[in-house]
Amino acid sequence: MSIFGADENPCERGNVELSIDTASNSGRACTLAGNIAIGIGGSDVEFAISVPPTVEARREGSSFSVDLNFDEPQLAPYLQLKDPDLQADWGGVITRVQANPNNFIIETTAGCIRVSGDST
Repeated sequence: MSIFGADENPCERGNVELSIDTASNSGRACTLAGNIAIGIGGSDVEFAISVPPTVEARREGSSFSVDLNFDEPQLAPYLQLKDPDLQADWGGVITRVQANPNNFIIETTAGCIRVSGDST
């Protein structure tokens, strides 16, 4: 949670519940804000992720990666970028997250962003 400058569990989320093909989590709805360097002019980009009370994703993966597909928009987080142009290109409902030890990719209804593991 350090990327958000937040305590350990600011949204009062419970444990992640896993089944063979889904991951879900419940807590209170909240918004987490932060900033991250994404290589545009070498500056940080301010963002916020709004988390609904229940988050649910279809999951796939291996021992080295995880792939979460958010099929239901009402059960998915929302990425808000402070810059309006960046928001138009890459913000919106998060539809998929892919992660491995080196980077992660966030796909939204507008586009996708790859974040290297050293960008925290």
